[in-house]
Amino acid sequence: MKKYILSISWIIIGLFLASCERDVSTSPDVSEKINNSVLKVSSTPTGAAIYLNGKISGKYTPDSLVWLQDTTHFITLKQPLIKDTTFTVNLGEDERSEIEVDYYANPTMYGSIECITEPPNAEIYLDGQPTGLLTPDTLDGLFPGNYQITYKLDMHMEERREFEVSSSNTAGVTVALEDTTIWVTFTAQNSMLPENFITSLAVDHDDNVWVATATQGLAKFDGKNWTLFNTTNSNLPSNELTAMVCDDFGKIWMGTSAGVARYDQGAWTILTPQNSGLPDERITCMSIDVRSGQWFGTQAGIGVLRDTGWAQYTVNNSNIAGDYITAIHTNVLGEIWMGTSRNGLNRYYGEWKPITKFYWVPAYGIPGTTISDFAAEEETGIVWVGWLPESFDGGGQGGLTTYSGGRWSNNYPGLPSRYIGCIYITDENVKWIGTDKGLVRFTNFANKQTFRTEYTGMKSNDVRDVIQDRKGNIWIATKDGGLTKYKGEANG
Repeated sequence: MKKYILSISWIIIGLFLASCERDVSTSPDVSEKINNSVLKVSSTPTGAAIYLNGKISGKYTPDSLVWLQDTTHFITLKQPLIKDTTFTVNLGEDERSEIEVDYYANPTMYGSIECITEPPNAEIYLDGQPTGLLTPDTLDGLFPGNYQITYKLDMHMEERREFEVSSSNTAGVTVALEDTTIWVTFTAQNSMLPENFITSLAVDHDDNVWVATATQGLAKFDGKNWTLFNTTNSNLPSNELTAMVCDDFGKIWMGTSAGVARYDQGAWTILTPQNSGLPDERITCMSIDVRSGQWFGTQAGIGVLRDTGWAQYTVNNSNIAGDYITAIHTNVLGEIWMGTSRNGLNRYYGEWKPITKFYWVPAYGIPGTTISDFAAEEETGIVWVGWLPESFDGGGQGGLTTYSGGRWSNNYPGLPSRYIGCIYITDENVKWIGTDKGLVRFTNFANKQTFRTEYTGMKSNDVRDVIQDRKGNIWIATKDGGLTKYKGEANG
């Protein structure tokens, strides 16, 4: 039985080997002709995809096509943005040939950019270099690729555009240049401003404008150049900035979501609840009093830094209206005004004096429970208070009020919104009221002016801060429209 099985196995193996000999050959079939023609294909610039007889070869210039038949072949080279190049090659038996394509030598490979601006006569820069041309004009003879065009016109915002140029085509678009005679708006799209949500502004002794952003750190603008600070290139503890002031010594104080940062000519000082008297690391507001004391509002009370050290004020150790501090204002009289979220406000002058802890009480002229900002007139001592409406704080209609001589007044109709984002009063006693639907300017409220995106250079109506520089220009911080400079005060 075993011998039988072995014999059968040998028969099967023999049949298998015989089958393999018929299917597999280890030497050339002399009946078929071997094609050994070679075509080397090069191009300037290199990297063109090589197509052979309409099919992708998988090769890119410079490279060689081998084992070609001695016949006519169609070769096509393809490059992004560059016109396809096709040519025929007749190869003889075992012929070795070479083809080189110089795209630069073919005028039809080039494209152009049509440069048009409104108004015209803007200088044209190509990739940062002056062309000596003014709009409208066309830049011809551009090899396919990506180019940056910059337009510069006096008293207009500089504009940049990216263009993709392809062979035998003209790129271009008409660009409207923004008139900067009165309004100039800086955004993340037309400047080095890191983002368009600006939370706070400060102006230092050298007239530099400091810009705090919601999520991308700090920017300094000297009128021409931008300097950026963030957690990557500086000691800034967080890129989320919430408040900012410049003290009498030129130091910049910033409130962040991770404590307080102080910048003094390149030197950083960071204050946190671990190394200071801050009651919480998230700073909501700040102010500097007439004695150079720094007041920091948080969601857990107030921290005050004086020459003598730190002090804390919370609902547990004082009669402040609430721990969630939303606004702090100090005036020349030495008063400290403090606003809270949903708990009204206080005034401090040696001791805390509760102004109100009431929710919306129309009879007292108090339109809400959450304060957004304060400002005071130095000559009269009148305090202006901004409030948030019910939809934001849970009580009250919001709006604008004044406090003077122990009395409240809220007779300020006609504001574009009852959401008050900020209040700023200039040295000339001009009031600037920022809302989420526009900016209001007045000395006498009856003659107020309202600024909105429809008829100004502003890119957003949601105004979060206002400040005036030493030349008289007004700088406007918005939630989603970047930073706007208004020259009307300086020009007027």
